[in-house]
Amino acid sequence: MNTIDALSQMMIATPSGISVPLKDIAQISRENSLVDIKRFDVERAITVSASVDREVTSPAIATQVLQATFEDIGFRYPGYSLDFRGEFDQILESFKELGLKLLPMGVMLMYFILGAQFKSFLQPFIILFAIPFGVIGAMVGLLITQSTLSLIALFGVVALAGIVVNDSIVLIDFINQRRNQNQKSKTYDDQEKANGRVDELRDAVLKGSRLRLRPIVLTSLTTIAGLIPMFLGLGGKSPIWQPLASTIIFGLLFSTLLTLFVMPALYYIIEGIRSKSQPNYTD
Repeated sequence: MNTIDALSQMMIATPSGISVPLKDIAQISRENSLVDIKRFDVERAITVSASVDREVTSPAIATQVLQATFEDIGFRYPGYSLDFRGEFDQILESFKELGLKLLPMGVMLMYFILGAQFKSFLQPFIILFAIPFGVIGAMVGLLITQSTLSLIALFGVVALAGIVVNDSIVLIDFINQRRNQNQKSKTYDDQEKANGRVDELRDAVLKGSRLRLRPIVLTSLTTIAGLIPMFLGLGGKSPIWQPLASTIIFGLLFSTLLTLFVMPALYYIIEGIRSKSQPNYTD
């Protein structure tokens, strides 16, 4: 039934049982109409899709401009609203999943593992203190390289959280070993113990930081060197994988500086306060 004439000749059964042509009981006319009606969340919707030229701008900037342009769309066109999807929506969903679930869960697991390893409640906090600085470095790296905060970059931030604690673990563990060696090789009377704890701690922090300087720097440099070809795009630039390399490289640089300069001072302050707060026992 491909024509209007064929449709008009279609036989329709009446209540009395007699069949009559459709043209005798209906008027058929041709009018314009929608081919199909698309719906989203039970409401009628029109989908407008586009690809962003990354040499000109980024999806995040383009989305911000669109949001500002159509901010009052509900006032200008009552009953209409604008909903952003695509990569922008994926980033928002990824923020929720990574920020509220995966990253806190990973940090919690690391804390329990470090607490069991160091047999301390405070020292894991000192080690995990490197994570925020690593994240700051990752954001600075994306800003410097003008890279997009994509889903792959967010995965790089999560991976960075597990990488940046390595240098801190090496440093804190070595300082603890130096303190144990000092305590076994020295004896103090009551007054010397009270004064010697901080001196002993200072000696362990200074020697541990000096002796672990080269291993920490080499560990970070080898990791960064392995990511430099991806970061520079040797063999072909990739807008997908370059942000991943950027987040890890700059995040690791920031966290390494923290490990070398801030972490020993933080360890000295926290352990010094804890040592002073512990009671002294005499035989």
